[in-house]
Amino acid sequence: MKDQQGYDAAIKQLQDILSQLEGGTPLPMEQYVALAREAKGLIESCRAYLVGIEKEIETLEQ
Repeated sequence: MKDQQGYDAAIKQLQDILSQLEGGTPLPMEQYVALAREAKGLIESCRAYLVGIEKEIETLEQ
C-alpha cells in the first residue's frame, strides 16, 4: 500500500468484513476462513503503510 487512499480503502474493507462476521447470519466455514485470510492481508498492508509513515515522520524530526 503506497498511499493514504489505499490505506483508507483497506480500512473500509476491514470494516465491511467485520460487519459480515458480526452480522448474525451464519456463514459457511469456508467463507469465514476466506474472510479471515482477506482481513489478515489487509491488516498486514495497513501495518506496513503505518510503519512507512512512522519512518517518514522520524526522518522529518531529525
